[in-house]
Amino acid sequence: MRDGARTELCIFDLDGTLLNTIDDIADSLNRVLRANHYPTYNVAWYKEKVGHGAKKLLEDALPPEHGLDEKSFTELLLMYKEDYRLNNAVMTKPYDGIPELLRRLGEINVKIAVISNKPHESTCALLKKYFRGVSFVAVYGEKPGMPIKPDPSIAYGIIATAGASPEQTLIIGDAEVDMIFAERASIFSIGVLWGFRNRAILEKHGAKAIIETPGQILEYIGGLHE
Repeated sequence: MRDGARTELCIFDLDGTLLNTIDDIADSLNRVLRANHYPTYNVAWYKEKVGHGAKKLLEDALPPEHGLDEKSFTELLLMYKEDYRLNNAVMTKPYDGIPELLRRLGEINVKIAVISNKPHESTCALLKKYFRGVSFVAVYGEKPGMPIKPDPSIAYGIIATAGASPEQTLIIGDAEVDMIFAERASIFSIGVLWGFRNRAILEKHGAKAIIETPGQILEYIGGLHE
């Protein structure tokens, strides 16, 4: 259990933490790759690669000899983002226990934010669809000209908006980028095992705690029984 100040803010990752999005991500990018005569990948490959944003995912998916110039690559990236925007809620669903956790956090007045490296429009649309009754103090997805995780600057802005401090904040995610993000922001990190990465990866990248169920997050929030 974490020692110190009562938690005022929980910053969640989205993919692999709140929502199981992997099948829709895989299907969207595979459609675009197939339509442009590139190799496609299975879900296991996507589980290893997602988390660093759409641009990095496409870079990883294209064969080294693809020969695309910057303009053609950007056009392909926009094709993927548009396909995913239209098909991001076909098989996606919340992980078991997540709706109950978010509801409980609201009941005990812990603020909730989401920072995702997925496109901002899709991030907002998915949260609205699956967590309609949840109040988020801030939501950030990938936008042109804005940094993405693990750049810590977004975390600082959310903490200020929430009226919290780094010591009163938790960052919760399933991937190495979330743990690095938390480390750079000097925030306590919780790695989750129901997502897309495994314990070894989370430990390697500095997770301060690793949990198996959403309800265990409550164990790291001080002051619940005062």
